Order: sequence, then C-alpha cells, then structure tokens
Amino acid sequence: MAKGDFTLDIERIKDKLSELQSYLIELEEDLPDTVDDYLKQRMTKRACERTFQLACEDVLEW
Repeated sequence: MAKGDFTLDIERIKDKLSELQSYLIELEEDLPDTVDDYLKQRMTKRACERTFQLACEDVLEW
C-alpha cells in the first residue's frame, strides 16, 4: 500500500468492531455495581484492567 493510500477493508473493520464489542460486554459483566466494590475486589479490578488493556491494544492494531 502506497503512503497516503487509505483503502478500507470493510471485513477487517467489522472484525475489529466485533472484537471490541466482545471486550465491552465482558467489562459490563465483570464490573461491580459500585466503585468501592471495584476497588476492594483486587482480582476483579485486575481482570477489568486487563480486559480494558486488550480492548485498547485491539483498537490500536488497525
């Protein structure tokens, strides 16, 4: 691909959006109801932080 050539691969975009949606669903399922509960539950906090990290990395891999 030449510099400045921004060809969109629709299937790749759909795949990335699907992956991102999966991460967001995971976060919604894993997040406790309150910030206090989130901060008290070390393993839950780490799991949520890791899921968020993976979602960010996925978006940046375009």
